[in-house]
This record gives sequence, structure tokens and C-alpha cells, in this order.
Amino acid sequence: MPIRKHRFRRKSKPGAVPGTVIESHAHDTKVHVIAFSSDELREFECGGFAEAMRLANNFSVVWIDLVGLANIKLLQEFGKLFDIHNLTLEDVVNVHQRPKFETFNKYRYVVTRMVSQDPEIRTEQISIFQAKNFVITFQERPGDCLGPLRERIRRGKGIVRNQQTDYLVYAILDSVFDHYFPVVDWVGDQLDAQDETLMNGSQFCLRDIHRLRSSILELRRWLRPNRELLNQLIRDESNHISKDTKVHLRDCYDHVIQLQESIESYREVCSDLRDFHLSAVSNKTNEVMKTLTIVSTIFIPLSFLAGLYGMNFEVMPELHWRYSYFVLLAVMAAIVVGFFVWFRRRGWF
Repeated sequence: MPIRKHRFRRKSKPGAVPGTVIESHAHDTKVHVIAFSSDELREFECGGFAEAMRLANNFSVVWIDLVGLANIKLLQEFGKLFDIHNLTLEDVVNVHQRPKFETFNKYRYVVTRMVSQDPEIRTEQISIFQAKNFVITFQERPGDCLGPLRERIRRGKGIVRNQQTDYLVYAILDSVFDHYFPVVDWVGDQLDAQDETLMNGSQFCLRDIHRLRSSILELRRWLRPNRELLNQLIRDESNHISKDTKVHLRDCYDHVIQLQESIESYREVCSDLRDFHLSAVSNKTNEVMKTLTIVSTIFIPLSFLAGLYGMNFEVMPELHWRYSYFVLLAVMAAIVVGFFVWFRRRGWF
């Protein structure tokens, strides 16, 4: 299951005004709203922000989830309502951003990447805004890893319904990183299978190892910046992230380190398997060359004798001897047997 490779290209032309939001060929935008407090919940879909904004007075947290980035006018409306900087809006639309955390006067901005298998491994950017009573998320396309979190909110499981927006941001990040584990485990299972294949001497495909290595490098590139992202969230000195939430963020940080360590070990295993395979192929080639060399060495003196007595000289006493043919065959046989005995004593057989 290789990773679906994407070549990220900036939509804006070189020299464009910073913060320019470019029309993108993306999925149609859909807005899903979940507003909740400890004892009340409301969930619906809408076409804008007006109805969701009215819920802020009645609910402690309003989660607005926008899926699809095709509606640029809606994004610009969002920017005006929450006083979002143009550079931040540009980061939302250009979905090749490095995971990061930025803080502004009226909001906090987090961007990271989700991973999924369908059946290929693919990734998509998720942008998270935390404002007063609001958490707004932007996704590239339908289908995400946040379904279990939404179900916990609906059923009131856990403590998310009793917390504020900072805990919801943590819960989203935790769901994102938890879904890396099945992908990383799948990579480990594939490496174990390749290792067993190689040790059993079965047919080994170097192309599969190359694909696994590419997947590992991509996962490593996606995960590594998240350590800095979580570090910034944990060390944030503002009052927007509570101490209890920072404790949960530290647990999330541990998960990222665990994932990164697994990926690093798998990268080494992948390199070792590739080197072992190439070494085995080289050894097999050397064995073949060794056998051919031994055969050639045995036949060199035989070819010399056959060539010597195949010359067309008239004065060759052995040509007129009655037993010369049988003697020559005996000498050749003795040479062959002598070489075999010598090679065996040298350990070449």
C-alpha cells in the first residue's frame, strides 16, 4: 500500500501580493456545526456563519467544521467575522503548509496533517482556529478521522462536553495523531513480512522495499514538525490554554514522539533489508562467478593439451605411438582429479 504521492504547487504566482487568496479547484464547501455545553447539544448543517454565530450566547463551545475549500467568498466572510489575517487565510487555501501554531490577538491558529488509508495512504491538511467560544476547522475534502470525537460529543462520553475550546482543540489533535498509529503499524507489518520473505529465501521484491521506504520518509516528514507544534502549545503563556489541557497536550506530545521513534526504527530496518538483499544478490553472483572460475581453471590445462596435440606438425613422436591417445586422456583425467582434490582442500567446494 504505497503512499499517494502529491506534488504541492503554490497557487499564487511568484511576486503576488502576500495574503492573496486564490480561487482553487477544490471540493464544494459544506459547513457542519456542533454547539454544545455540559447539558445541551445542537448539531446541524448550514450554508454560512450567521446561524452559528447566534449560538455563542447559549453554548459554551461552537464547533464549525468547513469541508471543502472551493467557496472563497465564504472564507473571506469568515476572515471578516473573526478578524483573520490575510496571510492566515492564504495558509488555509494553500494546503501544503508545514504543521505549526500561531497566536494572534483574537484567535489561535493550528495547522497539521491528517493521514488515512483508502486503501492508499494519503494525507490532507486540517486548519484549526480557536476563538472565544468558537473552534473552526477547515478540511480539504469529505471524510476525516474525527468521527469518533463527534460521537463522543453527541453521547456525552468523556469530559469534552464539560470543557472549553482549548480542550476541543486538543481532542482534535489527539484524534489526528491517534490515526497515525494504524498506518505506522501497517508499515511495521509489511517490513516484518518482507524480512521473513528474505530470510526464507523466497522471491524478494526490491520495488516493495523502495515503496515502503518512500512511505516511511513521507510519514517522517509529516510527523516531525508536530513536536515543535505541541511544544509551542504546551509552553503557551496566554490564558487561552488551561493547565489541565496542557497536561493532556503533554500526553499527545508523548504519542508523537512514540510515532516518530517507530518511524525512525522502521526507516533503519528498511535500509537494513535493502542492504541485506543487495548483499545476498552480490553473494549469489559471487558464488556463480566462483563456480565458473573453477570450471574455467580446470579446463585451461585440458584446452592447452588439446590445442598442443591438435597442431599440424609432422614431427610429433606421440602421434605415431599406439597408446598416445589413451595416455593423453589419462593425463587429462589426472589433471581434473588433481584440481578437484586441491580445490576441496582449499575449501572452495
